Amino acid sequence: MTTSIRINPGISGFAATVSAEKVDKRRVSLHITSDCLQVKKLAEQLGEIDMTALFKPPASSPVYAAAAACLLHPPCAVPLAIIKAVECEMGLALPKNVTLEFEK
Repeated sequence: MTTSIRINPGISGFAATVSAEKVDKRRVSLHITSDCLQVKKLAEQLGEIDMTALFKPPASSPVYAAAAACLLHPPCAVPLAIIKAVECEMGLALPKNVTLEFEK
């Protein structure tokens, strides 16, 4: 099975897709696409991820560390989508949409 998440980024206009495919009981292969240059750099750095990354706080997460190294904008939803896709692909969560809605 492959878990895929499409990210609508809002005002930046750089949509992205994160796909996670289980390699074995601990590792997931990632395929990340976007027209955003920083997300493309992130995709090059995160070809595969170990599920232990799911249990680390953001300050020590390899996903967020790679995102910072690639200069992703802090509110970018791609790192969150990566973690959610891995979590679902490993059977640790059910796929459920996450939304942010501005209130007036």
